[in-house]
Amino acid sequence: MLEAVTNLFTRRDPRREAALGLARIISRHEMSGLSYDQGIAEDRRIHDEWHVALGIWLFPCESTDEAADIDVSYGVPAVTIDIRRQGFGVMTPVKLQSEHFMIAVPHEEEDSWQFFRCNVCHNTRRPGNWFQLGIQVERTVDLEGTQRVAFREHIQRINA
Repeated sequence: MLEAVTNLFTRRDPRREAALGLARIISRHEMSGLSYDQGIAEDRRIHDEWHVALGIWLFPCESTDEAADIDVSYGVPAVTIDIRRQGFGVMTPVKLQSEHFMIAVPHEEEDSWQFFRCNVCHNTRRPGNWFQLGIQVERTVDLEGTQRVAFREHIQRINA
């Protein structure tokens, strides 16, 4: 409740919050490449893309769907090929038709996931019947408790 009241008086930028979430993911994977190792810099974050392979989940959704409307019982596994503050480069073995996705990204140190709402910028065929999606992040997503349980059950069912 306190957070809801606070949000009335402060302007939140969902795209910036999502970009910071992606920056934290990049930082966890490439700590040695950050600019603070090379001297003084105004911005410690590097805005270039990092080639990071992570197993993620893509959940198709509509542009008007709220977090509670997203069906987490149907998810497509995919692999990131690069991450930058604006979004992901993702490889999938099937052509996905949706233009909007919720993406689940694992946190490697804990048994937890981060969720992002995204738009597809391009869906390009690659050799070997793979498809590369360029995905731009819109905002972070917080799932309800029942959705988190459904998500865990879905990935356990696929992994079994």
